[in-house]
Amino acid sequence: MLSNPDFVSGLKLLAQAGMVLETANQTPGLIDATLRTADKVPGCASSSTLPQMEPPSDSAARSAYESNLRELAKRPQVWLKVSEVIRRVNGEVPTDPNSISAADELYGIFGETMCCSAAISEQRPVGDL
Repeated sequence: MLSNPDFVSGLKLLAQAGMVLETANQTPGLIDATLRTADKVPGCASSSTLPQMEPPSDSAARSAYESNLRELAKRPQVWLKVSEVIRRVNGEVPTDPNSISAADELYGIFGETMCCSAAISEQRPVGDL
């Protein structure tokens, strides 16, 4: 889509209007696309949601996924919504705070000012909740 000038023009209009491009149901490929979008239209604020996404098990794919997340975290116009990132373990949602590694991993990459919960319009860092 980023090779389509009409699509990019639309993203620029979105940015000019002060609106947010919200991405959801991410996959490693879509995270890469979100990164390329943030670079192609730097003024376009973006919110990414990673509900229940399992990181790749292949080491090369996992490395690329982690690298893309670290790069996204460097873009001040990108927030990460951490709603629903806690992953089930053996079919159960963990309740032990020491077992919530997915949320901790993402929080460690994006930091408290770039992670939010609930509606992005509130722009409330997780640390404020």
